Amino acid sequence: YTEGGVLRRTGHTEASVDLCKLSGLQPVGVICELVKDDGSMARRDDCRAFADKHGLKLITIADIIKYRLDKGLLNI
Repeated sequence: YTEGGVLRRTGHTEASVDLCKLSGLQPVGVICELVKDDGSMARRDDCRAFADKHGLKLITIADIIKYRLDKGLLNI
């Protein structure tokens, strides 16, 4: 994890910790990847289809960055 979160490094580790902090939870997270039937990593469109099929929400690291900047949350 990079101090400053997604505003310093746009990685999934920083995004998971930022989401926890923004939610008032302990700054820990579990990261996994979706894979397609052929074993390759699922891409954004695949993930969106999976989320829609299962009634899940989907956000991007860019969404977290925008939220933090819009709310003035430079230090969390």
